[in-house]
Amino acid sequence: MTLSDGRTRAAGKKGNWVTRNLGLKLGALTLGVLLYSWVHGSEDVRRSVDVDILVIPPSDASGRILTSEVPPRVRLTLHGSRSAINSLVSASLPPVELDLRTGDLDVYYFSEEQFDLPAGVALSQMAPASIPLSWEQRVERQVPVEVDGVGELRSGLVLTGPAVPVPSSLGVVGPESAVAGLSVLLTSPVDLTTLREGTVERRLDVVGLPELTRFTSESQVSVTYRVGRNLETRTFRGLALEALNGAFRRARPAEVRVEIRGLREIIRDIDPLQLVPVVDLAGLPMGPGTQSVRVQVRGVPSGVEVVSVHPAEVLIVR
Repeated sequence: MTLSDGRTRAAGKKGNWVTRNLGLKLGALTLGVLLYSWVHGSEDVRRSVDVDILVIPPSDASGRILTSEVPPRVRLTLHGSRSAINSLVSASLPPVELDLRTGDLDVYYFSEEQFDLPAGVALSQMAPASIPLSWEQRVERQVPVEVDGVGELRSGLVLTGPAVPVPSSLGVVGPESAVAGLSVLLTSPVDLTTLREGTVERRLDVVGLPELTRFTSESQVSVTYRVGRNLETRTFRGLALEALNGAFRRARPAEVRVEIRGLREIIRDIDPLQLVPVVDLAGLPMGPGTQSVRVQVRGVPSGVEVVSVHPAEVLIVR
């Protein structure tokens, strides 16, 4: 036998050892894997999960309203087999109901029966285990509304009347302490710098309700702004009469009172000497006599009107 033949036979024996009883070896391997999985899956583990809280409040007819804060979730610490815990976490738990329909509980206590736990899973701890509750009487009343105007109208403009909201009050419902503390409700701000001359109508939200209160119905009001020119009236007394197209010996009275109206910035700058009351004698008889003549006013600036002249007519003696 040669050296190469010996090596071939040794390799064949080694190969036979690997493949010898192959079925038994594979079966043992499979059994080991299954045994490991069973032991690992049945191992007791702990896991924390969060469950949403669904609050069921009392009806409006109860006259009670919850004023304390309820946490959005309760945290459960669970223990059980690894496989059961893993399946529970992946599926998640449904919300737990916080039944407050009686409106008379001072503290709400959770119980394990409220949570839909599968077989093999037990509850170790919950946080919070209870929730303190505070209540107030539910009240409703009408609260007046005011318009919140910000800024100033453009130069030369003025509101010719109050901006009154319609309706003038709104119904509010909520805890007694919050509703009783409401003296007035404000609208969303109105920028007065955007208003133009004329009539402007706006639909405004009413804002700033306290927490836990709400409107009983509508939450808007209508407001009408009436914007006009910022006119001012000024009176000039003792203005001496002058004649046009002729002359007179005297006038009764010799002086008149003139009232004018216009934009404030124009009216305030007018010099009394600028306004001249006159009587036009054109077409009147030239001889001696007395005539009643209507008074006119010269020197009135543009944008200013004569409201009145007193007296409107005077007696002219020629």
